Amino acid sequence: MAESETTAMDGLEEAILNAIKAEDDLTDLLSVMLFERTPEGLLIQITDKQGFAMFATAQSQPGDRAALLLDLVARALRRVDNPIIVQGHTDGAGYSAEAFGNWELSAARANAARRLLESGGVAGDRIRKIEGMADRDPLIMDRPLDPRNRRIAIHVLRQTPLAVNLLPEFSNKYRR
Repeated sequence: MAESETTAMDGLEEAILNAIKAEDDLTDLLSVMLFERTPEGLLIQITDKQGFAMFATAQSQPGDRAALLLDLVARALRRVDNPIIVQGHTDGAGYSAEAFGNWELSAARANAARRLLESGGVAGDRIRKIEGMADRDPLIMDRPLDPRNRRIAIHVLRQTPLAVNLLPEFSNKYRR
């Protein structure tokens, strides 16, 4: 079962990348897609970069190109039935909206991404949780204002969790 899940995760990454390559208007965004195998499953991250922001500053609705990327991800996610966690991340820049800071913004962005995944065909009951991470888990640790820290993370969870202690390459990295 774990082997077929690994194959499915590999196929999922390939399907997403091929879908982006097929969209002439999005091929320049291949560089914002990050894929990582974790003991929990496949982590798909869509980051900002210089010249591309998924969301306008202090806004929770994605731009057109970001929405199209999330739709392509949703279409690929329909290939598997694994549960999903969606996280929103901000960079280290704060702003002066008193009642709506990075915590609220990151949660609202994660929820907007969830809505787009569902409108793209991902069943709502597959979403296990939505998390707003604010600026607490930067991708680029030593550069809190790096645009890549602003991202949506979609974790496709394994149906059968790996036993981390049995995998030496993961045991030190993921043990808490």
